[in-house]
Amino acid sequence: MLLKKWIKRKNKQLCKNNVIMEIMKYLKKHFLVLLGFTFLTVSLILILKNRSWIFPKNIYKENSNSFISKTKVSSENIVSIESLAKETNLQRKIIKLEDGVNFNDVKQEIQDNGGIVFSAENNIVIAELPKENESKILGKLNKSEKIESLEVDYPVFLTSEGYDWGIDRIQAPETWEITQASGIKIGIIDTGIDYNHPDLDQRYAGGHDFVNNDSDPYDDNGHGTHVAGIVSAEIDNYGIIGVAPKALIYSLKILSSDGTGFTSDMIKAIRWAIDNNLQVLNFSLGSNRDSKILKEILLEAESKNILLVAASGNEYGHDLLYPAAYNSVIAVGAIDKNNKFASFSSTGSELVAPGVSVISTIPNGKYDSLSGTSMASPHVTGTIALMLSNNKTAIREILHNTSIDLGDKGVDQYYGYGLINAMSATLGEDVLSPIVSFLNPKNESTVSNFVDIEFKVQDENQIKSVKLLIDSKIVKEWQNPPYKYIWNTESFPIKKYTILAEAIDENNNIGNAQIKVNLKAKTLPSPSANPSPSVNPSPSIFPSPNPSPILSPSPSPNPSPSVNPSPSMSPSPSPNPSPSVNPSPSMSPSPSPNDVFGLRQNPILNSKENIPTTSNFNQRNPRFSNKVLQNPSINKVSSLNISQLFFKIKNSTLFLTKNLKIYLLNLRLE
Repeated sequence: MLLKKWIKRKNKQLCKNNVIMEIMKYLKKHFLVLLGFTFLTVSLILILKNRSWIFPKNIYKENSNSFISKTKVSSENIVSIESLAKETNLQRKIIKLEDGVNFNDVKQEIQDNGGIVFSAENNIVIAELPKENESKILGKLNKSEKIESLEVDYPVFLTSEGYDWGIDRIQAPETWEITQASGIKIGIIDTGIDYNHPDLDQRYAGGHDFVNNDSDPYDDNGHGTHVAGIVSAEIDNYGIIGVAPKALIYSLKILSSDGTGFTSDMIKAIRWAIDNNLQVLNFSLGSNRDSKILKEILLEAESKNILLVAASGNEYGHDLLYPAAYNSVIAVGAIDKNNKFASFSSTGSELVAPGVSVISTIPNGKYDSLSGTSMASPHVTGTIALMLSNNKTAIREILHNTSIDLGDKGVDQYYGYGLINAMSATLGEDVLSPIVSFLNPKNESTVSNFVDIEFKVQDENQIKSVKLLIDSKIVKEWQNPPYKYIWNTESFPIKKYTILAEAIDENNNIGNAQIKVNLKAKTLPSPSANPSPSVNPSPSIFPSPNPSPILSPSPSPNPSPSVNPSPSMSPSPSPNPSPSVNPSPSMSPSPSPNDVFGLRQNPILNSKENIPTTSNFNQRNPRFSNKVLQNPSINKVSSLNISQLFFKIKNSTLFLTKNLKIYLLNLRLE
């Protein structure tokens, strides 16, 4: 019985071995097909795993009035993201009455039919009409010719993304010896202001709460206080300083604690500003719905010489929000610390200002960093206050002419006229330094061989001279662009270098920028003036059919000096060259411990002494031309290393395929 079991087990094992041998033969015969199939399968898995790259999710919800945040809002953002997704109440209306119409008659008509009247003043009634009786109410009012126009009271929301360098960037401190905007009246139409904040308490001059309809416009959100601090935080040796540190700020609260409000309240706030002779209004908010009534009252404010400034919106690629989209309003986009257009900023702005990671005041005497076009807009508002206090007129024209052109030359859809400059706009002289920006190499990068250095210079006036310095030594000067230079690092020691670019304009304003780079050892070292004797390089893994004897290694323990490099590769050939000894094939050295899969590493790239000539390099690598040695970037990759990599991939694939098939077969046989 035991013998029978043993024979049966042996037969089964022999059967398995035969099947395995057949599978191995099949895999060997069809290796390339299996390799291709494996590659396609892995590629398909990667594509499906990252399908969001191909089909990005929409960030705008159709058929709604809600902006859906594309990315998670930072914890620094006080504004609730849910507030931005609040649905529109289409039954809430702004009803503008004809002149002479009695408010009480209209109010009574709406209430008798189940409607709610929120307010009725200045010929405007804000009411919510029940859907079932809306046509009946409006029919009666139209028939009696009491209505001039009617609109849905669409919601408005904050234009803050959530995250202070901005005041320095627009050069506001340079104006403070001349003016600090003392007495200029600025209205902040927002969530209110914490008028008890130590940086705002002396700047607060009053206001109104249109949400709760009282005279206490305290900020229960935080956004309005942040905006007010950018405009006019006072100089008191505490906290921060605003653009116009002695301007008077008025809090016109139209947004509730969740950061939302109504167009009708914005209209009321503008009317309040007109009646109280305010000079500048800041709207760090917006709606994506047009309003004829809002447009009309803004035109009225403009006719009263009130300057209107609004955030463009935080919907990149989308149109401007309202009121920024109106011609009577200066639309402001945002830039970051590198003068780059902010990734969230809506396009089509008239001007740009700092709007990324801006530090300012928040309620309860605190400070925080926020990002958004909401933060960019008050930089322009404060600049206008400085200009008005210095008796400037034609404000918009001056802002256009003194802005720093960024992006494409002239007015463009991203930067508009450019970055505002408070000093130039307020003082009226050319005191702007050229802006220098490095394009290549990157700061703190590692470089070697020939380094491409490139930078750009931007200024509203003619550039007189530009120079490039490496560790305080001038290496190149220009009169005109482009500003490019190839730095040959061959004779420079390995260390960290400071590269400085300096530009001077026709008014002798100086601008500069600097980067630091780490110089590493050369990929292909230059030959020494008197090369020492050395063993000739070992053969390439791609030898010519009849390799030149000069490329064979010397069998002698003390080899003769190698043949001199050609004149094109060496500055000073040896005066007494002696030929190499040609070994027999049996003298070829065995692989060293550093060899990979029995293949010797390429000494051309690894040796600091053996420098190949152009001719014998082509003999060793017939696929390469003479241009290879003249291009340092090509020498970074060895053909031998590529072959080794392919060999590894091939062996790994064979091993995995073999074991997988054997495992599956064993499962099946068992």
